[in-house]
Amino acid sequence: MRLMAIICEAKRNFENALEHLVLASMAMIASRKESEVASIDVSIGNMYMSLCRFDKSVFSYKHALTMFKSSKGETHPTVASLFVRLAKL
Repeated sequence: MRLMAIICEAKRNFENALEHLVLASMAMIASRKESEVASIDVSIGNMYMSLCRFDKSVFSYKHALTMFKSSKGETHPTVASLFVRLAKL
């Protein structure tokens, strides 16, 4: 599903990419793979940003940020990169 999202994104079909990412997120939630869910949430935020849905993008980034903080710690580079993404919005 993530691969299909990448292909759709490359074709600038952001709506379909978003659909595939949401499905991938649901599959990872069912498998209890929280770090994967956080990574997918970042990608979902990117798709929302590409679609100019900034409020939903912020929500996805904040959700990923919360998950990464608890799993990787507050000083991890991934956490910092999410703060940068949020600042750009």
